[in-house]
Amino acid sequence: MKTGFLARKGSLFHSKGGQVIGKAARSIKVRGKLWGCVTAGSALVASVLMMGLAPAQSLKNPILYVTQVPVKETKNTVVSIGGNHRGDTDSAPRGGDLMILYPNGYVRNLTREAGFGQSGLYQDDHLAIAVRDPAVHWSGTRALFSMVIGAVADGREFYWQIYEVSGIGQNEQVSIRRLPGQSAKFNNIQPAYTSSDYKIVFVSDSTRDQSRHLYPVQDEQGGGHAVTGLWELDWANRTTTLLEHSPSGSFDPFVDSFGRIVFSRWDHLQRDEVARPQTAYDFVSEKAGAGTVPWFDLFPEPIKHTERTYAHTFDLFMPWTINQDGTDLVTMNHLGRHELGTEAGRARKDSNLVSFDPSESTFAKVGEETRAASYLQISERRGFPGSYLATDAISNAVSAGRLVSFSASPDTNADDVKVTVVSNKGLARDPIYLEDGRLVGSISSPPEAPVITGTYGGRSTTSNPLVEIPGREQPFKLTIAAEGTSDLGKGKPLIESGEKVEKVGGRGFFGELWELQPVEVVARERPPAKSLALPTLESDVFLDAGVSIAAMKGWLKENDLALLVSRNLTARDENDKQQPYNLFVPGGVASIKDNGPSYGITNLQFFQGDYVRAYLDENGEIDESAGRRVAARVMHDDKGVNIPNAIPGSARIAPDGSSAMLVPARRALTWQTTDSEGEPVVRERYWLSFKAGEIRTCTACHGTNSRDQLGRTELTNPPLALKTLLDHWKEQYPEANAKYSPYAAWARAMEIGESASRDLDADLDGLSHFEEFIYGDDPREAWSQESAAKPLAARILEIDGQERVKLTFTRRILEDVRIALESSSNLRNWKEEVVFEGTELEAAPEFGVKLSSEVEIGQIQLVELTSLVPRYRDSRRYYRLRFQG
Repeated sequence: MKTGFLARKGSLFHSKGGQVIGKAARSIKVRGKLWGCVTAGSALVASVLMMGLAPAQSLKNPILYVTQVPVKETKNTVVSIGGNHRGDTDSAPRGGDLMILYPNGYVRNLTREAGFGQSGLYQDDHLAIAVRDPAVHWSGTRALFSMVIGAVADGREFYWQIYEVSGIGQNEQVSIRRLPGQSAKFNNIQPAYTSSDYKIVFVSDSTRDQSRHLYPVQDEQGGGHAVTGLWELDWANRTTTLLEHSPSGSFDPFVDSFGRIVFSRWDHLQRDEVARPQTAYDFVSEKAGAGTVPWFDLFPEPIKHTERTYAHTFDLFMPWTINQDGTDLVTMNHLGRHELGTEAGRARKDSNLVSFDPSESTFAKVGEETRAASYLQISERRGFPGSYLATDAISNAVSAGRLVSFSASPDTNADDVKVTVVSNKGLARDPIYLEDGRLVGSISSPPEAPVITGTYGGRSTTSNPLVEIPGREQPFKLTIAAEGTSDLGKGKPLIESGEKVEKVGGRGFFGELWELQPVEVVARERPPAKSLALPTLESDVFLDAGVSIAAMKGWLKENDLALLVSRNLTARDENDKQQPYNLFVPGGVASIKDNGPSYGITNLQFFQGDYVRAYLDENGEIDESAGRRVAARVMHDDKGVNIPNAIPGSARIAPDGSSAMLVPARRALTWQTTDSEGEPVVRERYWLSFKAGEIRTCTACHGTNSRDQLGRTELTNPPLALKTLLDHWKEQYPEANAKYSPYAAWARAMEIGESASRDLDADLDGLSHFEEFIYGDDPREAWSQESAAKPLAARILEIDGQERVKLTFTRRILEDVRIALESSSNLRNWKEEVVFEGTELEAAPEFGVKLSSEVEIGQIQLVELTSLVPRYRDSRRYYRLRFQG
C-alpha cells in the first residue's frame, strides 16, 4: 500500500478545534494514482486515504501508531533506551505524527487533523511536532500519547507533554487536549491509564521534589540524562506524585490484567565508572547553593579488583511491578539474574562462592536455556493473562533486537518462569499480540540470516562501542506475522510506504519515516487496583504491641516515611551463591549450610540515593546547571525516629534474625548487612523505593523463591525486631496511636470531641471499625445493616456552670463478653471506668450511667455515660472501649 502525503511546506488545514483554516487544494495519491483533489472544505483534508488491506493482512480492529523521523545518533534519542525522554530537536527530530490504520485500509493522520504538526519535507518551525507512546483507554474510544511542539532554533527549551485524543472512530471528529496538572517544565512521556477514571501513570524526568537546581538528572552510567521513575497524574485534582524513584530510569508502564503496573527498569547500581579526580566532584547535599567536596563512593564494593573484594558490575533491564497506589515495588514475581538474566560474578574470595552461569545452575533445563539481556517494551497478550512479550535489545541505539515471551502471573513462582524466543529475524521492537492472536511489531527488514550481533544497517561514529542503526533502505515498518507464525522477519508490512522528511532543524534526514509503537484500538476489561496487605504474622505483632496498623500508616504518611520489616536476614535463596550464605546472628539464629567461611551479622545498614554527584565541564570548571547523578550516602532522611545504633543509618538485627527500620519514602534506597564492626557482608543489588505510609515485609535479605539454603520453604518467626521498634515508637510518640488511627475505640484512644463514622472501613474487610471495636479482629457476629449501632462518641455538656464529659455508644449484649470503658491522661496508663459483662455492669463513682432499657442476651443497648467530676479546660482525657471475650 502506497500513500501520498500532503507535501507543501507549512501547509496547515485544520485548527485545533478541527475547523478548516486553509484554502489550498491538494492531491492525494494511492499506489501512484490520483484519487481526487481535496479542498479545504473537505471533511478529512489532513487524512491519508488508502486502499484496503490484502485478505491475509486483514485486521479485526484499528491500530494506533506513531511515525518518527529516523535518528542519526545512538545516544539520548527518542528511540534509544536511556535518555529517550529529551525534547530537543537532535534527540527527537520533528516530523512524525499520531496515526491510525483502520481494518478497511484507511490511514488517518490524527494530529494533523486536529491542527498539530506540519506537512512537507522541511520540519523546522514552531508548528513542527514529534509524537510517541500511544496508549488506548479501557473503553477503546480514546487514547493517551506524548507530543513535543516546536522546532525553532532560537534557544528555546522543548518538553514532551501528555495529551489525550478522542474521536478516533473512522467517522468521528478528532479532538486532542493536553492533560491538566502536569508540569510544563519537565518531560512527561509514556503515559498509561490506570483503573481510576482520573489518574494515569507516566514517566518523567522531573526531580523528586520538582526543584530545578538538580535538573537535569544524570543516569548512573555517567553519560546521559535520565528519567526519575514512575509518576502519577491526578488530573481531577491537578496533582502529580512520585510513585517509584529509579536512579537510572523506568520505562513503558502499563496496567496488566491483574491490576499491577508492569514496566521495565534500568538498574545500574554500582560505583561511578566515569568519575576521576579531575572530572567529578560532590555537593555536600541536595540543597541549592550547597558547597562542594572531592567526590567519593561508599556503596557497593569497588568496580576494580582489590585484595578484599572482587569487581562488581551491574547493568540490567528487568521487568518490574508496582501496585497502582505506589506500594509493593518488586521485580516481577521476584525475577532477577538467576531466573532471567545472564552471568554474574561472585562478590568475594570465599571457597563456597561461585560465579553464576545459567548453564551450570539448577536452572539449566534440557536443551538450551533461553536468557535475555534486556526486557523492554513489555506488553501482555490479550486473552492470556500473565503472558508477556518483550524486546531483548541487541542494538541500544534503537531499542531493538529479538522478541521474547515469558509467563508470570502473580501466583507463578519465579523458579518456574521460562523465556521463549518469539522472533529472531531483523531488528524488531514494540511487539503486541492482536485480539485475533497474530503478532504485530515494528521491524527493520533483515538479511536472511538471524540477527546475532546486529551487523547490518548504518554505524554511528560517535558511539562507543559502535552501535548499529538501520540504514536508509531498512526503515522500521509495522509488520504482521503470517497467520500461525510469529516470525516478523517473514511477515508482511501493514503499510506499503510512508511519508518522507528531508530536513529538521537544519539537519538532513533521509528515507521513510519509521513506524513505531503499534497498539490495538479495542475495548478491554478494566482490572481492579491491587493493595498491599500486611501478613498475619506481622499483624499479630502489631496487636501484641498494642499499636494500630492504621495509626502507624497515618503517622508514616504524614512524616514521609515507610516501615521495612524482615523476618530472618540469615536466610538466602538456595540459588544465590554469589554472596555469603553461611550466616548467623551472634548469640542467636544461624543458617549454616556447609563448611567454609561463615559470617556473623549484627546490623542492617541503609543507604539513600542523593543527587550530589556532578562533573566538571571540558574546561575543568564547575557547571552547576549540568545536573546531578545519584550517589549512595548513609541514610539520613529518617528524621531520627529509629532506635539509636552504633553503626550510622542502621538497625540492630534481633536474635531471631529479624530487622525493622523506619526509612524515608519516595527515595531510592539500598542496604547491606554488616558485622559488629560495620564491615559489609551481604549487599542489596537494586535500588528500591517505598510509598509514604507503606509497611513492607519480606522474609529474608534475598527472599526465597522456593527454598532457602537450608531447604526451608517458609519462615514463620514473628519478627522480634518489629515488636522492639513498635515499643520504642509508642514510647517516643504516645499520641500518634490516637491521632492517626481511623478506629474510634478498639484500636484508637479517642480524644474529647472526636468521633468516627460508623461506616468507616479502612482495611476493606467488610466490617466497619465500630464493629471491629466491639468484636476484635476475629468478630463473633457483625452488626447488621439495620441495627441501631452507634460508635463511641464524646461531647462536652455544661451543667451548673461546669463542663462535664458525656460518652455514648451502643453494645450488643453477649454472654462471656467483657467490654470496658477506659480512660487515660497520657495514653500509657489506662483506668477502667465502666465494665459491662453480659447483662451486668460496674461503674466507677466518677461516672453516671444511663441505659436505654433492660434488654436480654443478643439485643442492642444504648449506653450513656456522664462524668460527675468537672472537666478542667487545660486537662486532656482519652477514652477507649476494650473488648475481651
